[in-house]
Amino acid sequence: MAKTNLNNQFNRVANATDIFDKSSANTKTVAQSSSGITNLAFPFLNNANGDFGIGYKGEAATLSKKLKLYYDVATDTGTIGNKQFRGGELPGDAVVTGGYWYVTTPFIGAGSSIGISIPVDDVLGILASQAVATNGSAGGHNIIQDGNGGNVSNITTGKRIPTLDITGGNLTAGAGILVLEYDVLKIDTSK
Repeated sequence: MAKTNLNNQFNRVANATDIFDKSSANTKTVAQSSSGITNLAFPFLNNANGDFGIGYKGEAATLSKKLKLYYDVATDTGTIGNKQFRGGELPGDAVVTGGYWYVTTPFIGAGSSIGISIPVDDVLGILASQAVATNGSAGGHNIIQDGNGGNVSNITTGKRIPTLDITGGNLTAGAGILVLEYDVLKIDTSK
């Protein structure tokens, strides 16, 4: 869809009058034209949020966005409980479609397990709780959302900060980066 939209827009640009063609009655100066070049070349760009595409009833089609979050036992504590990641939040009406959990420093904690949740909306829906030897080992880990249509998170009913859920025992070390790809599904049908 995005490729089709892009091709349509470039076809519109290809048929536009050349702003440097002095023989054209529609010729404008570079100063007059430069402010309109972006709109001419990319009229489907939503400057407010960086999304592009032609969507439902004129609404910009939202493309997937990414969110990078951080957790470090040295900074965020390793006590049992649901601990918020640092670095941002998922907006309301978001569905996580992909991503990964990358452990930069192995997690350590006798009897500890960790999982990753979207509080309220999808508890342990990002990464099912497993022993730190599994979910907390160094390197990349798959999350539940793998890009397949059926493996997406529940929709968020408000802004949510994902949590690292620590059970079984306190953590004494560990750090990781959670990268989530998500789409915002709300459609404004009032237009």
